[in-house]
Amino acid sequence: MFNPKILYVDDEEENLISFRFLFKKYFDIQIAKSAKEGLEILESDTIHIVISDQKMPKMSGVEFLKQVAKDFPDTSRILLTGFADIDSIMDAINLGEIYRFFTKPFQKEEMLSSLNNAMEVYRLRNQNQELLETLVENNYRLSIFNEELEKKVEERTDHLTKALNEISELKNQQDGDYFLTSLLIGPLARNSVNSDKFQIESFLKQKKEFCFRGEKGSLGGDINIAHKVKLMDKSYIVILNGDAMGKSTQGAGGAIVLGTAFEVIMERLRSFQWGKNLMPQEWLYNAYLELNQVFQTFEGLMMVSMILGIIEEDNGNFHFINAEHPKPILYRDKYASFLSPEPNYNKLGAPNFISQTIPISISHFKLNPSDIIIIGSDGKDDVVVGTNVLGNLIINENENRFLTCVEKSDADLKEIFKLLQKDAELMDDVSFIKITYKG
Repeated sequence: MFNPKILYVDDEEENLISFRFLFKKYFDIQIAKSAKEGLEILESDTIHIVISDQKMPKMSGVEFLKQVAKDFPDTSRILLTGFADIDSIMDAINLGEIYRFFTKPFQKEEMLSSLNNAMEVYRLRNQNQELLETLVENNYRLSIFNEELEKKVEERTDHLTKALNEISELKNQQDGDYFLTSLLIGPLARNSVNSDKFQIESFLKQKKEFCFRGEKGSLGGDINIAHKVKLMDKSYIVILNGDAMGKSTQGAGGAIVLGTAFEVIMERLRSFQWGKNLMPQEWLYNAYLELNQVFQTFEGLMMVSMILGIIEEDNGNFHFINAEHPKPILYRDKYASFLSPEPNYNKLGAPNFISQTIPISISHFKLNPSDIIIIGSDGKDDVVVGTNVLGNLIINENENRFLTCVEKSDADLKEIFKLLQKDAELMDDVSFIKITYKG
């Protein structure tokens, strides 16, 4: 069982006693009267959060937490300071040496909220580490790749650290958390396709919107990904439209896991020759199984619907797996219709006791020149179209409503989104991937 441990360092004993009294029922509280004593405790025990007073003899709080950041980088660091010291700790915040700071006296509720947030970040980081270790154990050949992946993670971490350097103050902790999470999703949701025969476009509108330091942002569980790959010495385009279960940060967590796991699959395909000797259907099926195995570790607490597809660039053959996602749309000769009647796979992460009731198969479709395929999340269909006499919301049940929007917009994604909101209110994240076959 996870036992959160907090170390509080302060040279005033009454402050130590007061802090332990306030939070001992929530966490295992360790206390130290000096920075030296605090470092000794960190050497001998696993500490998840370190809180330090700024003004201490011999070594200030900033100097102490800088040393903690160097020797124990996984530990979250919080500084207590007076108003007069705020300017002196800005550099330490920008360099990532301090997670948060509080001016004294702090509010118990605000401090408790921040401590719980920091513990949740630690749990997610620990779960992610366990996930990567499981993948390494299951596939020996990934060991070489993981060495390269570690370098890429370091590079990405450096990139995110530079982005964090722009943060000079945290006025709203919740919106700050949203902002940081959105930065993690950004590099994973990308379209790297450059093709003479196909045009890949995407649209994403997350339901949760926020404003952090004057900048507007959004957060949710939808994600669009598109890459160009080589299999059997032929060129293919891989697309993924996913919708993670849950709202705002919960959904975003699923999108991050999905994007990270899929990036591992893509990087392995780019880096190793043995992975390129598969037929597209084999690669598609193996990718689904690997992604599902990742989400199975969450034991039903995190699930994702998706369409994962691979397109033969030279002839327009489209192979795809529908994991309980809305049906793809074919737009041909100004007419929109459903491409596939039913999903053919369970959601990623569906519990093991839920058997695969749908016959397992990979769907296939031959695109003609000028054909357009549009794949989207269920946010495009689950809209509020009014209220009944009791004041209850009326949810759209007409699946043809989206087909009408596609036809009226001539398959323009931005226009589709405008039409979806006409006389209706969105309830969820909305995302599309548009595949145009130029021939």
